[in-house]
Amino acid sequence: MADTVLHIVLNSFTNDSRVLRECRTLTAAGYQVHVFSLHETGLPLKETRDTHELTRFALRTRSLPKSFFWQLFKYLECVWKMVQKGRLLRPVLVHAHDRDALPIGYMIAKLARSKLVYDAHELWGHTAHAAKRPANVKKLAAKMERFIARRAAGVITVTQPIAQYMEESFGIEGVVLLRNLPYYRAREEFSRDASPLRRDLGIAPDKIILLYQGVISPHRGLELMVKATRYLRDEFVIVILGNGILVPHLKELAADLGVAARVYFHPAVSPSDLAPYTAGGDIGISIIEDVCLSYHYCLPNKVFEYMQAGLPVVVSNLPEMRKVVEEYKVGLVLASWDPELIANELNVFLEKDLYRIYSENTGKAASLFCWEREEGKLIDLYVNILADR
Repeated sequence: MADTVLHIVLNSFTNDSRVLRECRTLTAAGYQVHVFSLHETGLPLKETRDTHELTRFALRTRSLPKSFFWQLFKYLECVWKMVQKGRLLRPVLVHAHDRDALPIGYMIAKLARSKLVYDAHELWGHTAHAAKRPANVKKLAAKMERFIARRAAGVITVTQPIAQYMEESFGIEGVVLLRNLPYYRAREEFSRDASPLRRDLGIAPDKIILLYQGVISPHRGLELMVKATRYLRDEFVIVILGNGILVPHLKELAADLGVAARVYFHPAVSPSDLAPYTAGGDIGISIIEDVCLSYHYCLPNKVFEYMQAGLPVVVSNLPEMRKVVEEYKVGLVLASWDPELIANELNVFLEKDLYRIYSENTGKAASLFCWEREEGKLIDLYVNILADR
């Protein structure tokens, strides 16, 4: 009988491409994968998919205010429900995704006598969100994370600098680097002309699309790009593909600046349907703002999704993104945060024929930065951990 493993995420698990890839890899390796997530209106409480069994937990406290005090009550209800269900499942391994899921995973692992893996998608003590929490809460959360991470059978994260920071901060060794990479797709699978992106938005074929895909939230450089639109050559348009709290503000900003006709918005699509939309762009945007240490060390999945589709990338001058872009010569590292100077760099980007060169270079990079080359590290970790049972 296949070993049962449990993954815990504190989102609705609709577009979590990293966890979906991990589930698919583990199922193919012979594990029976269960996922616990949170329920949202309109979503089923249970789903059976090819790669996993999904249980979403509905919280009675969900309608409470969003202040930190009331959020604590919601969290406690979530902990109680997931722990009770999880211990009865009796998984051989519990895989907690991100810090808020870590105490839940720890308690289930203790009660079910399971192994625990901590998968940190960010450097959680140093995110923009964490900075807004009260000092005593941040201190307590940091102590909790360190305490549990030191007792986990394995710790995973997304970039080498974050792995090194966690090892030094937690006093542990062997943090596994499991980068957030897409599946490889041959260039022939992508077609700019057949992409639904331009069709859905009514964008003419001669327009050059600067594409952002992902969560529409602060510190992603989106306000900067809307402002830069005023100085871009006329053939440039911006497409923002995704959902998030910043959408109304960005639409208002584009209208105020007189560039609303050049800034397009498209709702998020599922990870399995994303690639044809990406192919409709011309240049991929990943301008993460350097507002916290977690962002400073980030290497977003979207950078590699753009390269898979043959799109040169434009990234902010942060170490991990800069290293990839400069080593493989696949795009532009911005030298400024000034909208007019950014526009000037993009205008020159086309004039010097750099676009063609960088687009050609993305092919080699895409074959190296893909999940098929990365997933073996996850399997090896599981095998090594479970060999000690």
